[in-house]
Amino acid sequence: MLFRSSHEMQTPVAILKSNLEMLMQSENLNEKDITYIEGIESGISKLSKLNSSLLLLAKIENNQFNVKSIINIRTVIRQVLQQYEVEIDAKNILIINQLNYDFNIVMEPNLAEILFRNLISNAIQYNINHGKIFLDFNENTFTIKNTGNPIDFNSTEIFSRFKKGNTSIQSTGLGLSIVKSIALCHGFIIDYGYENKLHIFNLILKKP
Repeated sequence: MLFRSSHEMQTPVAILKSNLEMLMQSENLNEKDITYIEGIESGISKLSKLNSSLLLLAKIENNQFNVKSIINIRTVIRQVLQQYEVEIDAKNILIINQLNYDFNIVMEPNLAEILFRNLISNAIQYNINHGKIFLDFNENTFTIKNTGNPIDFNSTEIFSRFKKGNTSIQSTGLGLSIVKSIALCHGFIIDYGYENKLHIFNLILKKP
């Protein structure tokens, strides 16, 4: 049902985006019109992102990602950090990378990238200026920690859909829910805690 609803949203969202792009090409727009259009464009962009996330969740839950291969996690994380260099620099975040050796795991390649991208994106978004992100791997557990203020809701709900902090206006509230779904479909365990002003996510890559 979720897959069908998300799929059906794609067409109207695409039409809205196309019509808006045509409107923006008009030569008769004044400054007020442009402001309104920018607001609509932002809303459509967020709706499109939300729909893509819901569609991804539906595909994960329907086991549509079934091609697995050996993934070098340290390589994936290095690539993701490169993707977020601008955001990291903008907040002057210090990355303390303690991934001192390669470790491989069997995963669906696309989901591996999404999993670590969402975790790292979350650590950046909910960080403070001049904050820190710690990356570590011990035995079979990957840990990511970031400085930041405590969340303003019950921590047991952090992986729930559409759950996000009040300060996260741009977030769809689905990033960590997607992390949880990817972990479950691969037999991993993900948990969260907050200690010493650090948000801590532990990803246990193999069940004990």
